[in-house]
Amino acid sequence: MNNIRLKNFRNIDDTGIIRLRPLTILVGKNGMGKSSLMRFFPLLKQSVAVSKRGPLLWYSDKGVDFGDFRSVVKNGRNNIEIGFSINYGMGTNSPFAIDLNLTIVPEKQDSKPDEISYDFVECLNMNFTGNKISIQFDKKSDDNDSSSVARVLINGNYYGEVNYEYFMSGIFPVIINGNEDNSIPGFKELKNLLTGNRKFKFTEPSDFIGISFEDFKNMIIGNEYGYSIKTVYERILFASLRSLLINLTMLIRFDAESVTYIGPFRDVPQRYYRFQNLSTNQIDMRGSNMAVFANAMPKEKLCQFNTKAKEHFGFELESENHSGHICINIIQKGKSTNIVDNGFGYSQVMPVLLALHSFTYAGVHAPFSFGEDGQLMCIEQPELHLHPAMQYQLGQTFVDSVKYFKKKQESKKIMVETHSRSFIDEIGEAVADKQIEADDVAVYIFDGDADRVLIRLSEFDEEGFLKDWPLGFLD
Repeated sequence: MNNIRLKNFRNIDDTGIIRLRPLTILVGKNGMGKSSLMRFFPLLKQSVAVSKRGPLLWYSDKGVDFGDFRSVVKNGRNNIEIGFSINYGMGTNSPFAIDLNLTIVPEKQDSKPDEISYDFVECLNMNFTGNKISIQFDKKSDDNDSSSVARVLINGNYYGEVNYEYFMSGIFPVIINGNEDNSIPGFKELKNLLTGNRKFKFTEPSDFIGISFEDFKNMIIGNEYGYSIKTVYERILFASLRSLLINLTMLIRFDAESVTYIGPFRDVPQRYYRFQNLSTNQIDMRGSNMAVFANAMPKEKLCQFNTKAKEHFGFELESENHSGHICINIIQKGKSTNIVDNGFGYSQVMPVLLALHSFTYAGVHAPFSFGEDGQLMCIEQPELHLHPAMQYQLGQTFVDSVKYFKKKQESKKIMVETHSRSFIDEIGEAVADKQIEADDVAVYIFDGDADRVLIRLSEFDEEGFLKDWPLGFLD
């Protein structure tokens, strides 16, 4: 994903377009919606992991808890809008951006405040290559209803009603329409025309996704073609919709499943951790699998982690096995002590450092190899319980990650919610020192009050100073 936009989401009227950069920082007073925006990504992750009645799984006992639709929609509003842009690279054409916007509404507009409220996608809008496609879904009367229909408009022209269904674990329905070539007047002649020109290899309607109308016209310019070019073009888009929506569902799922989220409430450290079959390829949101994760790290990966930890914080990490139990030790100045016997800040920052290191260097957390380009890491308040000097050094570890992304030409992204002036100051100094570029970082300021949140962008200049920064904002 390249950007995200939420409307009527908790106390947020409209985030505006939040453009995701290698490092995106959210700052602001408590209760301004920073966490709501941050937690949308693990919400998306848990939503694509299961089959659902509606578009999003608002609550998961192993994820984030938004309650239900009624708990999320802003007071006085009756819909939630979710918009984002995704790079579409399937098919014969070069990748291009598709902007999607989902409108989610309750199934019962007149439900009582204490009544359980299901929700559904009322409308899906897509913009790409100069085309505007709108799919308006009728609510199903029950879960076994197979006759529900959707109305399709392409560039303002009505193309009829089609049935729809949910595909896999998608967040929007997929329409059911025939992709037969003979449903498109003139398509057979078009294939014959293009086959005679070896420059083009388009044989199926879905092959034309990503081709603008202007490029389509240029394909057949100078040839005799007895059909309305505009009508044929839009008919091809209509016939390709099911394939397009299925591919988008898969791409969103791959992106969402590769999200790493570390929440602000990390588990209290233990002197001994029981050995368990917990995940060893990704730190969970509370860091509860930190011990088994560290214990499973290959020796060279642990050595690489300790090199960075010693460089920035002056300590190293080691794990020990004791009769089915694991203990985590901190090594400082040649002395090894249990993590419980160190300051609480060590146990709270350790899951952050392990997750960040794995996300940056290991590249093992992506469930699908072709989903690696869309990786996103979200961390809430990584500086909790840290001294300002340590917060400053923490900022440098994030700078190191951004530098590595650029060196490897990876499109990984990190989003951080913080209240730390020291953390932000270190990012600014890194920009001033040319370690990273100003365009690598975006700082979004959440301001206003509980009724009206204002979100605006502040960027670093080349000297490392934030532009349009409100005076005394972090005082």
